Amino acid sequence: MKKYISLFILFFETITNCYAQLTINSNNDAVLPVGKSYWIGSATNSGNRLRLNHDGSYAYIDYEPELIFRKNTTEIFRMSGNIFKFSQTSSRLAIGTSDNPVATLHVNGETYLPSGKSYWIASRSDEGIRLRLHCTTSGTQGAYIDFYPKLQFRSGATSSQEFYPLTLLNSYVGINKTAPTCALDINGVAKVNGAIVLTSDMKVKEDIKELRNTLNSLQSLQAFTYRLKKPAMPKSSKMQMNITFNSDSLSNITIDTIGKNTPPVFGDSVIFNRQHIGFIAQSVKEVYPELVYEDETGILSIDYISLIPILVEGIKELNNKISSIEQNNKSTRKENEQLKAEIQTINEQLTKLQKQLNQCCSKLK
Repeated sequence: MKKYISLFILFFETITNCYAQLTINSNNDAVLPVGKSYWIGSATNSGNRLRLNHDGSYAYIDYEPELIFRKNTTEIFRMSGNIFKFSQTSSRLAIGTSDNPVATLHVNGETYLPSGKSYWIASRSDEGIRLRLHCTTSGTQGAYIDFYPKLQFRSGATSSQEFYPLTLLNSYVGINKTAPTCALDINGVAKVNGAIVLTSDMKVKEDIKELRNTLNSLQSLQAFTYRLKKPAMPKSSKMQMNITFNSDSLSNITIDTIGKNTPPVFGDSVIFNRQHIGFIAQSVKEVYPELVYEDETGILSIDYISLIPILVEGIKELNNKISSIEQNNKSTRKENEQLKAEIQTINEQLTKLQKQLNQCCSKLK
């Protein structure tokens, strides 16, 4: 009998202690006092466990070795070893670091997206300003970056020193150009350790005609020395924008965008600090319009490489003229030799006549 009484007292103390820790409020919510824990599995810091706790400053879930969220039997989220931190005040999430998150999603470590899935930035559609990273194992596309309207790679220490060394726009690539107007648009000096080759096979050509009478046209071209103008620095501009974040709204923020809306793109500064030699495109266009190209902004460019065959034909014409002159000179020299021989003969005959005349005069005396 005493044994059963002791067990009843122990059971009563346990129930009393539990109710002293865990209470039910008027909303039928189970409430555990601050500083107390609700343990599942193991009530120690070792072994498999799940603990709910609030120390007065922070609420946290303590688990070992993994925390898994499931819907029915399907796993939808797993946490294993990595640090996972959420800041309610800033609505930011940090993964892999105990530091306060500095962005909406702050990841210290690698991120992985399965094949066939996309990582979208800005717009999650094929319309609007967007950047998408994608990789697929099917087809021939493989991994690619999908962007609209253009993709720019920017460098620079300060806002007023920002440069765009590489820009992709439509099917154009710009180097030190924010708005390329052809397949490869370079603002600066290009250096090639190799060769630049142009397709010139007869199989890709038609309406082929020989180039004639190039000397007269070449003589119409005038070469110049010049310096390139430096692009003007953009003026300070203001941009109005609205920022909405959760329930907080900041509006009418004025941002100074010097060097951001239209960054100063100087390319290679060497080209602006030296003298150049070349033609003026407008003048060349009057003689050889085939050599001049005009971009979308009205700037003219010259195809200097295509001047080479013109110069070759000009040299050939000049060589033909020189050969003709040399042939004429050869004929003239031959004629001169014949004339010299004839003059020599005449002189000899005159000398003989002079002697005969002198002898006749002597006899008459």
